[in-house]
Amino acid sequence: MQFFLGETQVGEPVTVGDRVLRPESRRVGAVLPVGGFVWQFPTAVSITHHDKTTRLPMVDVTRTAVWVIWGVVGIALMLMKMRKQRLGVKP
Repeated sequence: MQFFLGETQVGEPVTVGDRVLRPESRRVGAVLPVGGFVWQFPTAVSITHHDKTTRLPMVDVTRTAVWVIWGVVGIALMLMKMRKQRLGVKP
Protein backbone atom coordinates (compact mmCIF):
# COMPACT_ATOMS: atom_id res chain seq x y z
CA MET A 1 0.00 0.00 0.00
CA GLN A 2 1.27 3.47 -0.91
CA PHE A 3 1.44 5.94 2.02
CA PHE A 4 2.11 9.23 0.17
CA LEU A 5 0.25 10.39 -2.92
CA GLY A 6 1.72 12.75 -5.48
CA GLU A 7 0.52 13.02 -9.04
CA THR A 8 -0.12 15.58 -11.74
CA GLN A 9 -3.49 15.56 -13.46
CA VAL A 10 -4.58 17.13 -16.74
CA GLY A 11 -8.24 18.11 -16.99
CA GLU A 12 -10.64 17.85 -19.90
CA PRO A 13 -9.79 20.19 -22.79
CA VAL A 14 -12.02 23.23 -23.27
CA THR A 15 -12.29 24.89 -26.68
CA VAL A 16 -12.63 28.68 -26.71
CA GLY A 17 -12.75 30.06 -30.23
CA ASP A 18 -9.74 28.54 -32.02
CA ARG A 19 -7.84 27.83 -28.80
CA VAL A 20 -7.82 24.65 -26.72
CA LEU A 21 -7.26 25.07 -22.96
CA ARG A 22 -6.19 22.21 -20.67
CA PRO A 23 -6.04 22.80 -16.91
CA GLU A 24 -3.31 21.05 -14.92
CA SER A 25 -3.34 20.34 -11.20
CA ARG A 26 -1.20 18.57 -8.61
CA ARG A 27 -2.62 16.21 -6.01
CA VAL A 28 -0.70 15.38 -2.84
CA GLY A 29 -1.82 13.55 0.26
CA ALA A 30 -1.38 10.67 2.64
CA VAL A 31 -3.24 7.41 3.12
CA LEU A 32 -3.67 6.20 6.68
CA PRO A 33 -5.23 2.95 7.94
CA VAL A 34 -8.28 4.89 9.20
CA GLY A 35 -8.60 7.31 6.25
CA GLY A 36 -6.36 10.00 4.87
CA PHE A 37 -6.28 13.44 3.31
CA VAL A 38 -5.72 14.90 -0.13
CA TRP A 39 -4.78 18.42 -1.14
CA GLN A 40 -5.32 19.34 -4.78
CA PHE A 41 -4.17 22.65 -6.21
CA PRO A 42 -3.92 24.19 -9.71
CA THR A 43 -0.48 24.40 -11.30
CA ALA A 44 -0.89 25.60 -14.91
CA VAL A 45 -3.03 25.99 -18.00
CA SER A 46 -1.82 24.69 -21.37
CA ILE A 47 -3.09 26.71 -24.34
CA THR A 48 -2.91 25.27 -27.85
CA HIS A 49 -3.33 27.80 -30.68
CA HIS A 50 -2.41 27.08 -34.34
CA ASP A 51 -0.57 23.86 -33.34
CA LYS A 52 1.61 25.77 -30.87
CA THR A 53 1.27 24.93 -27.15
CA THR A 54 2.04 27.43 -24.43
CA ARG A 55 2.06 26.53 -20.74
CA LEU A 56 1.10 29.30 -18.32
CA PRO A 57 1.96 28.51 -14.69
CA MET A 58 -0.55 29.55 -12.04
CA VAL A 59 0.27 30.94 -8.61
CA ASP A 60 -2.01 29.47 -5.95
CA VAL A 61 -2.52 32.38 -3.54
CA THR A 62 -4.36 30.20 -1.02
CA ARG A 63 -1.44 27.77 -0.75
CA THR A 64 0.97 30.68 -0.26
CA ALA A 65 -1.26 32.14 2.45
CA VAL A 66 -1.44 28.79 4.27
CA TRP A 67 2.37 28.48 4.29
CA VAL A 68 2.70 32.05 5.61
CA ILE A 69 0.21 31.30 8.40
CA TRP A 70 2.11 28.12 9.38
CA GLY A 71 5.35 30.11 9.41
CA VAL A 72 3.89 32.80 11.67
CA VAL A 73 2.49 30.15 14.04
CA GLY A 74 5.88 28.41 14.18
CA ILE A 75 7.74 31.63 14.95
CA ALA A 76 5.16 32.57 17.61
CA LEU A 77 5.55 29.18 19.31
CA MET A 78 9.35 29.49 19.33
CA LEU A 79 9.15 33.01 20.80
CA MET A 80 6.74 31.85 23.51
CA LYS A 81 9.06 28.99 24.45
CA MET A 82 12.10 31.30 24.55
CA ARG A 83 10.19 33.76 26.75
CA LYS A 84 9.19 31.02 29.20
CA GLN A 85 12.79 29.82 29.40
CA ARG A 86 14.04 33.35 30.06
CA LEU A 87 11.47 33.89 32.84
CA GLY A 88 12.33 30.53 34.40
CA VAL A 89 8.86 29.05 34.00
CA LYS A 90 8.98 25.28 34.01
CA PRO A 91 6.60 23.39 31.73
